[in-house]
This record gives sequence, C-alpha cells and structure tokens, in this order.
Amino acid sequence: MAEYTADQVSISTGSKAVVIESNESPENVRQGDFLFIEGNDPVAINRTYINSDNKHVIELRKAWPHASANTRTAILLPTTYEFRTATDALKNANTLINDNTQTMQDWQTKEGEVTFNNIDGTQTTVKTLKQMELDFYAMLETLANHIPSESGQFTWREQFVWG
Repeated sequence: MAEYTADQVSISTGSKAVVIESNESPENVRQGDFLFIEGNDPVAINRTYINSDNKHVIELRKAWPHASANTRTAILLPTTYEFRTATDALKNANTLINDNTQTMQDWQTKEGEVTFNNIDGTQTTVKTLKQMELDFYAMLETLANHIPSESGQFTWREQFVWG
C-alpha cells in the first residue's frame, strides 16, 4: 500500500495542482488515493506529473475548494481498494492453507494419491511420499537381478519408468 508524506505543499483556491515544494517524489501516489493537506478535509487524487518548473505536482480530481495553502504538510491515505485487495489476498492464502493442511498430512503419512486445492480453484493430484517410497523399493526389487556383478557389467533387460 502506498505511503507518502510531503513536508511542504502549496495550492491556490480553485486550482487542481498541488505543488510539492519540498520535492518528495510522489511515485507511490495512485489515482483514487486521498490527500490530506494540513488543516483541511481529504481530497481525491487524479494523477501526478512534473510541471514546467520541474516540480512534482499532484493533480486533484476536483478544484481545491478551500483557502490557498502554502508550505503545509500533506499525507496520503491509500484508497480502500488497496486495503480490500490486501485483505482478500490474506483471506485466500488462509483458505488455501486451511484447505490443504489435512492433505499435506495425508501426503506425508498415507499410501496412494492426494489432491491439493489450488488458489485458482483447480486441483492437483500427486503421489504421496509413502507411495513414492513404495514405488522406489518395488523398482529396486525388480532391479535386483540386474545389479552389476563383480565384473562391473550391467545389463538392462527392461525399461523402467518412475512415476
């Protein structure tokens, strides 16, 4: 989420241009965020740009309705959209972990396959750790007659596929 403070800004009554006199870069300021200028109500932001005097400017959506303000402090309040997006991401992560906790335990302890739920709603089925171990030992048993002899020769009689 955006965080921004400008030590000194200026704006004239009826203008949309808040000039950042203290030269902090507004790179984290986004359209729809709100700007609080010391002693006034918050105002919605339209965009940022650099003016002809090479100063950073925050353009408001509507003309400044208050008295002109010079060298005042300004702080940014991110929109609720960003808070909502962050909250949704945390909820999704929590749901994903909760939905897959038992599956992860089953993957570590049971034979066969388990199915994990993905964040996009799809599912992924995988062999369990126990099953992979059993398959490995079965393959070793099958290979028992094909292990190199003391002469160092190794002969493959079949093709073995893992998985």
